[in-house]
Amino acid sequence: MVQASSGFGELGNEYSNLVVYSIALGEPRPAEWLIERGVDVNAGIYRKQSALWAACANNAPDSFIRLLLEKGAKVEPATTTPGRTPLQIAASKGYIAVASLLLSHNALINTECTSLCGEPLRMTALDWAATMGRLDMVLFLMECGGRSACRALTDYDGAFWHARGHLGVLNFFERYTRVSFAVVMPSLRRKFPDMLVSDQNIIDLTRYEDWNSETNWNADDWSSKDEFEGR
Repeated sequence: MVQASSGFGELGNEYSNLVVYSIALGEPRPAEWLIERGVDVNAGIYRKQSALWAACANNAPDSFIRLLLEKGAKVEPATTTPGRTPLQIAASKGYIAVASLLLSHNALINTECTSLCGEPLRMTALDWAATMGRLDMVLFLMECGGRSACRALTDYDGAFWHARGHLGVLNFFERYTRVSFAVVMPSLRRKFPDMLVSDQNIIDLTRYEDWNSETNWNADDWSSKDEFEGR
């Protein structure tokens, strides 16, 4: 770990990956120290993730995420792969305060994630929230204009599909749209057959191996078992 010292002046971007690494391990203080001394918040891509992506996934303090944004952290797309954006990872984990911060800094609410773990898919932040059963996040995103990536009868058809394992979320969509799951699904299957074929495999990977799959982490790297299991 870099130690604070009066001998340090402006630091170069050779420390940028250390910024991401410390955030990913749930220790943002060394990263904050480096950023305040001039390390570019967008320069580090450690194991395919940016500093902002790592902060959103680890529920870093709001003050730290705000620091990243004030220092120019890119909210779109902020990874080197077509995987989830910072807003989508915050939505899937239910971090409403983080999502609000990202939206206030011009994150695009309906950006589509086009693949995960090598599987093709089409999902927005709302779809990720529905997948993980985050009803409060679903409500928040809808109030902000969130829609599903796959739409046949309503703006939320894909979320119907992704929420099928969470009755509270599914019932909400049925009441809100006044359309039942049984009515939505035939139209959705006809319009987006390829996007739904491998959906269950993607959901399983997301719930239990999302970090490991997207960033090549090993489970033994995690200091928190709950975080690895997506809780």
